[in-house]
Amino acid sequence: MSVGEKIKVNEYSCEGHETKPPARYTEPTLVKKLEELGIGRPSTFASIMQTIQDRGYVAKRGRALVPTFLAFSVTGLLEQPLHKVN
Repeated sequence: MSVGEKIKVNEYSCEGHETKPPARYTEPTLVKKLEELGIGRPSTFASIMQTIQDRGYVAKRGRALVPTFLAFSVTGLLEQPLHKVN
């Protein structure tokens, strides 16, 4: 085969493929993740769940905890480097 050479294709197929996003956290799965990451203590998990809802970081849709636009905004700000104020 060389550059510019034409080739004949006998057969081809195109198959669709879809992926599913990860499942949303529920309170039990979020507590499990916090435990894995070493965040909080068993005595603080209930207050953490209440606080993130009270502050509007998540909303419950059924059992799922859905992050709000506020959560994305706060996360975006926290990911920015901090600059020294003179």
